[in-house]
Amino acid sequence: GNSLRVAFNVGNGIQLTEVSTAHWLNDNRWHVVRFERNRKETRLIVDTQEPAAFTDGYVGCLSNLLINGVVQDMRGLVERGVYTYGLSAGCKPKCASNPCLNRGECVEYYSHYFCECGLTPYRGFICGRQIGGTFNSGPMVKIFLDRPKDRLGTVEEYIQVGFKTKSKRGILMEMRGEGESNYIIVKVNNNGGITIEFDIGFKRYEVTTNYDVDLTNDQHHMVYAWRTDLGTKWHLKVDDYNEVVEDFSNLLSPTADVRLDDPYVLYMGRNDTMQPADGFDGCIYAAQWNNIFPLHLIYEEPRNASVVMLPAEEEPVEIRPSPAIPTNITFPEITDDAEREKRIIAGVIILRVYTLAVGLCN
Repeated sequence: GNSLRVAFNVGNGIQLTEVSTAHWLNDNRWHVVRFERNRKETRLIVDTQEPAAFTDGYVGCLSNLLINGVVQDMRGLVERGVYTYGLSAGCKPKCASNPCLNRGECVEYYSHYFCECGLTPYRGFICGRQIGGTFNSGPMVKIFLDRPKDRLGTVEEYIQVGFKTKSKRGILMEMRGEGESNYIIVKVNNNGGITIEFDIGFKRYEVTTNYDVDLTNDQHHMVYAWRTDLGTKWHLKVDDYNEVVEDFSNLLSPTADVRLDDPYVLYMGRNDTMQPADGFDGCIYAAQWNNIFPLHLIYEEPRNASVVMLPAEEEPVEIRPSPAIPTNITFPEITDDAEREKRIIAGVIILRVYTLAVGLCN
């Protein structure tokens, strides 16, 4: 059959642990069986199958035990050797192993942990699932930001965005404030590079990558841009290429306005003044503008009312991480022709599903 059962009796009755496998065990081949037991737990593993486990009584951590209002020194009893078998001193915090990825914040609970991904460009149980979208035929995403009564502005920004495209056009992200001359744009230029275009009240300027590399090569690239020195210096970096630094302090008077006033709308793909044919065509992911993560807002359920997509029926396709193909797999030899044919068909179906999965943004 396809199951293995271990029965044992150590003085408290017969205990059974059983595991079922996805394949027959009576196939005249070697199989590896591992069985472990201590006072409280048993575990049975066959080959590479998921283990079957059995627990007798409480297994876990206890702390802050009070009896009649008196705190019991459980840790001291273990450390002094009064009780030792199956016990260890202290409770290991759930977040001690840093389970959250990509700067996710681990929140400790008594019996579990939670990864807060809201301040990262990722999502998922451990913040390991990248958020991105495929923009086809020039769609526009327009996100209206909360505007406090005391209108704010920024003199320094941190921007990052990943992209993949074959087209030399389109806006990756644009932040616009009140007025015509009050914006910062990160875009793909017609030379296949990245340009920061900005006008925050004094004049329109640009900062452009100077690499002899066409970034519209259908490969993944990460753009990092940040403004420092009270808004007078721009830094632009793509992947591992050299950082481009432009200092505008010598062009500005000491009283020049370098503030992006009252930023209230963020664009992706294109803006209101652009035609769809001029919009970005490709994949955008890992987007961040200061403490704003626009792709989080796009994929919120239910849909966030501050997010507008044009055309209205447009739905960006979410990018999921490409599944990894396991290596060094040894498959058992198949002698039955019918079984061989079934597995070949199943393999073709799996390959087709895999191709579709990574076809979103490979």
